[in-house]
Amino acid sequence: MKEELRRALWPNGPRPDIWAIVDSAQDQKVYWTLTNSFLQHCCLFAGKLPQALEMAAPYLVQLDSEDKLTAYLAENMGRNLGIFLRCDLGLNDVRKHLRSFLTVKDMRGQKMLFRYYDPRILRVYLPTCNASELQTVFGPIKTFWAESDQPGTLTQFEVNKKQLQVTPVVLAGGANGGDDLAPEVVPAQSVLVLQRGSRSRVPVLLQGAGAGAKLRRSSGAIRIYRTPTANEELAAPEGAYVIPSSGLDPDVTVYAEAAAPGEVTLTLELLSGGKARTTLTAVELSMETGGAVCCGVRSGRRRIDVLPAAPRAFQGRLQLRTAAGGPSLTLYTSETSATGFPLADGFNFDVPGDKVSFWVEGETASTRAGDATILLGVDGSTAVGVQCPVTVASVTAISATVPVTASRTGRLPLEQEEQTVSGQSLVLLSGAVEEARPVRLAATTAPEGVGIAWSVERAEDDGEAVLAVSAKAVPTLTEGALLSDAAGTFRVRAAAGGAGEWGGPVAEMEIVLVHAAVSEHASVVNGRLCGCARVAGTDRFALHAGAVPAVQLDATVRLTGGGPDGRRGVEAVRGGWIGNIVSENSGARYKGGSTTQTVYKYKAGAEELVADLDSGPLLDARAGERTLPGSTMESLSDGAAAFRAQMAPGVTATVIDGTALDKTIEQIWSYSDGQAYLTLWTEEAPGQLGVLAQTGWSFTGDYVCTPAKTVRTTIPARLAGTRPMVFPGLTPAGRTEMEAHPPVSGRSTVEES
Repeated sequence: MKEELRRALWPNGPRPDIWAIVDSAQDQKVYWTLTNSFLQHCCLFAGKLPQALEMAAPYLVQLDSEDKLTAYLAENMGRNLGIFLRCDLGLNDVRKHLRSFLTVKDMRGQKMLFRYYDPRILRVYLPTCNASELQTVFGPIKTFWAESDQPGTLTQFEVNKKQLQVTPVVLAGGANGGDDLAPEVVPAQSVLVLQRGSRSRVPVLLQGAGAGAKLRRSSGAIRIYRTPTANEELAAPEGAYVIPSSGLDPDVTVYAEAAAPGEVTLTLELLSGGKARTTLTAVELSMETGGAVCCGVRSGRRRIDVLPAAPRAFQGRLQLRTAAGGPSLTLYTSETSATGFPLADGFNFDVPGDKVSFWVEGETASTRAGDATILLGVDGSTAVGVQCPVTVASVTAISATVPVTASRTGRLPLEQEEQTVSGQSLVLLSGAVEEARPVRLAATTAPEGVGIAWSVERAEDDGEAVLAVSAKAVPTLTEGALLSDAAGTFRVRAAAGGAGEWGGPVAEMEIVLVHAAVSEHASVVNGRLCGCARVAGTDRFALHAGAVPAVQLDATVRLTGGGPDGRRGVEAVRGGWIGNIVSENSGARYKGGSTTQTVYKYKAGAEELVADLDSGPLLDARAGERTLPGSTMESLSDGAAAFRAQMAPGVTATVIDGTALDKTIEQIWSYSDGQAYLTLWTEEAPGQLGVLAQTGWSFTGDYVCTPAKTVRTTIPARLAGTRPMVFPGLTPAGRTEMEAHPPVSGRSTVEES
């Protein structure tokens, strides 16, 4: 039959104008034989086709008299595998003509596919055509050949003077008239990819199995199914899949699916005798990503690791590519490489012997989380071994919300309970942050739904002196909540999608935690007897500790920040002595029961300063200020700072009417306790206070005043020191009794006793 067909199509020897339209829907082996040949061919259907349709479409092919496809068509005459034609145009022009009548309209005007390439249709249709219709169909084509309904016969169609000429061409033999087909196992692909959560089956053509056969497999690494969608495997009693006689075709197609990695030999045993074998490899692919994959837009590369395939003996090539839709991704072979590869085109590489790393970036931002997908498969196969969603994300600069040390009385309400700091760096005091009120870190990601993973690490240039004073290697950081329980320089990172060591878009903030400790505490309270006397030339009486300040506050603090020498961040530290009156009972009684104002006075050098009282403890500073009058901070060498202040407590009472002797003061008294706290803060977080030391003092006195404005002592006034204390480390002000905020303006009155 092979020679007879060659003589019919090429009577004068080989020539390039003989074509065939083969119908893959009739026989899938036609498709595999064609795609594995070197013949020039193209599909008559347009566009990108699903794999199932691609394998069942009609194909135009330029025949060669010696090619295996020509031999296969000859051996399978009578199975209606296609038609032949003669035309001296090129492939594109022949295809263009044949596509012009591939679709026609029915009686209702609906489009339908015209399967003229089926010889059973063509040989019936052409004799019904008029001259115009023949011109449409033939066009540049000189001759059509189609199998006739008689075995071993072709029907030749030509147009001569607008008339159809029909000529029978007798071939020796009939349908399947050649030798019996030798058994053969022809898989569409020799590699099957093991898929997780989905199915990918490869068609396997079993030549000659239509007369009955058994199919054996060497292992269970693949499963055999009768159709692409069947849920149950073919029955395999005694380890063999039994294929009964179909009575229709000599060939049977089954579908193989990978079940486990490994090499599998398929053996086809025809019931009529003869065997054929082929080997398939079921491959399992693996890729590690460290969780959800977030990469940046042309920055913030994210690493992915491809692991060796199983079985390890597999030596093919793999492909990374992106699924359709979503933002475009670019793949790089190193973290710093300037040359990238668009993953839409696919990136092919040899199966790695060890883990190999790649990095990806996005071209545009994602509109939703996971809208891009990376696929890992075997080169040449449409099956996907691993797929992972990818988000192209951005992350903004980090902001830190620092809690403000809370007031202890309602008399001094907070103007704000926290301060938000944005930027590249932040200086805080080590130990000033309370565990119950941590610093809250925030960073915004896009698109919505992308989470943030927080991490912190110490800068590499922190010196030994810095490490020596740090309580921990790094500060505690839990889901964006930071404690200042370490000292030195730290980089806080907010990574979109939890990238961590895998990379991805990251925002950073440098946080310097400055350690402070008292190296010398020389504060003293000069306990003394105090006096009460009329102020010369005035209508005031003064109960006082003397003109020379009796409370001397003096401490030297060692500051250690970050960097090689511990000086980083130290310049941002501020501080001073803050005083509180923690209890008081002071006032004056006038003759006739009039009330009086109570005023405390403190003296710093020659300047007399006034602080008004409201109910509760008072921060002894000018209204709107924080530290005691005259409190100073002096930076010394080698990271030390001296903090000094001094005061002379006292109370005054004023005669209401200086000209009326019956309205003079009868009594003046003061019983008060105070505390002075050495307090530190930083420029960027002035509301978060830490305390290093405190010194207490008490002032007592009770005097009786006569109408002649003389004085008699009931209880001598005394100034004395109490409760000196140096904290072992910086303590949050909220853990002490200190009133944290500046005083407000206002006056209080004391009822007559």
